[in-house]
Amino acid sequence: MTCSKALWLFALWLGSMIVGVRSWSRAGHSRIAEIAAQLLEGKKRARVKTMMKGDIMAFASWEEVMLMKYPATKALHEHRQEPEWFCNAGAQSSMPDKIGGKHDVMGLRCTRESAEPNSLFCALAFFFEHFAHDALLDEYPKSPLPVLAPESLGPLADLPKTALTPSEYLRWLSMLLGDLHQPLHLQRGTLDYGRDQKVVYLGKHYTLSEFWEELPKHFHPLPKQETLYRQYTDRAPKWWDKRPTELFREWANETSLLVCSQIYAALQTLDSDGINQISQPVTIQEEVFHRWVALAEELTTLAAQRLAFLLSDILVHRKHKQGHKEGRGHTRERSTWRGLMFNVFIATLLVPVLLLIFKWHFENPSSIRSVRQNTRKE
Repeated sequence: MTCSKALWLFALWLGSMIVGVRSWSRAGHSRIAEIAAQLLEGKKRARVKTMMKGDIMAFASWEEVMLMKYPATKALHEHRQEPEWFCNAGAQSSMPDKIGGKHDVMGLRCTRESAEPNSLFCALAFFFEHFAHDALLDEYPKSPLPVLAPESLGPLADLPKTALTPSEYLRWLSMLLGDLHQPLHLQRGTLDYGRDQKVVYLGKHYTLSEFWEELPKHFHPLPKQETLYRQYTDRAPKWWDKRPTELFREWANETSLLVCSQIYAALQTLDSDGINQISQPVTIQEEVFHRWVALAEELTTLAAQRLAFLLSDILVHRKHKQGHKEGRGHTRERSTWRGLMFNVFIATLLVPVLLLIFKWHFENPSSIRSVRQNTRKE
């Protein structure tokens, strides 16, 4: 190894220690990118590569590099708002037992009155707005609680212009969507995103944040591509008719509630007064470890499927922008389910009518001949 390369690797490590915040480890982002790449069919993957100026698989360590070069961007990787969202008795009733379960859409917000504009949820909305076309956004149903993307992000102020290009923004969007599926990054609480909680596993000490970020290193091999694609096509219809920024809120709330039901709940014990508490440190049992690995696997898979969906949607926005410049528009893909229901509706009206006509024709052949003879005479 050359001296310069060794110094670069040391600087990268030192920078990550100083910054003190990451989302998924490089292994987690690599997993997300690998699945998303498999779900983006040939031409789509090539177009994304053109927009991103590199293959999605090549940016697994991009987040670490950016944190080292621009430490202020660490603010973008966690969500902050006032009032904060906490695990409490009111939220317990709506906590999901699994991903995709019931959740309170009011939990996490991106508004100018409450959410910090430089936080994760709002940053996602900011980066997406740079690829969205208003004409396509108008096709989505109006939301009673619109997501208000910030006009600027403070952590980007000191970045050079070369780091503020569309390709860089698309990389940010991809990385932050992965971060949105790391539960500890969505609730600061009393444990500071898990950084103030100590855990022990197999005799080794971690913070809860470090432990969760390293879980992808213990993942099982990926399922077959057809399995991932079948799961993706089953899930995607739920996202078709929602504005992406609304999806960000839905996905953020869904993931944040898992902090309470699946992470903090596993650390709690009853004190002498029968009250749940979390001690320092907590020894992670094997059952909890394997349950968390399975949950983290599902979250990264879901992040990858949603990333593939979002990138496909951005390609439609890009095509529309190009068409708009040339005086023609391009509509987004409509829901296949809606099209199917429309066809079924038409069929229920048309088929009986046709059957009645055919039946009458079969039972009255002389009437048909008479009509033909009269037509010829005329």
